[in-house]
Amino acid sequence: MIGFVSPQGRPILRLVISGTNTQEIECWLDTGFDGGLLLNQETVASLGLEAGSTVTALLADGSAIEAQSYRAEVQWNEEAKRVQVVQAEGLPLIGLTLLRDHEIRIHLIPGGTVGIEPID
Repeated sequence: MIGFVSPQGRPILRLVISGTNTQEIECWLDTGFDGGLLLNQETVASLGLEAGSTVTALLADGSAIEAQSYRAEVQWNEEAKRVQVVQAEGLPLIGLTLLRDHEIRIHLIPGGTVGIEPID
């Protein structure tokens, strides 16, 4: 999978995410987020995602919050993959659950490439 580095220096990957509706969404790679995907309420609603359980999310400042989770399908390595989505405010994030067992290469300059490949 190939992504890009934004003008602000953020590694971005475009994901096709599906619930009852499907959208292509630009998501930041966030190795500090140990979940699958983080999407805001508006995006969750527009995708029509199926609600899951409430989860405890640990924030970067060490505090914990309760957040609603949802189920989505993501096109990942040319295959459909079921993933847990945590609903929280902010920009869409890809976390370690999706990135695990992958090699990530980032040319960290604006317009640079982001490459993600499964580790055999």
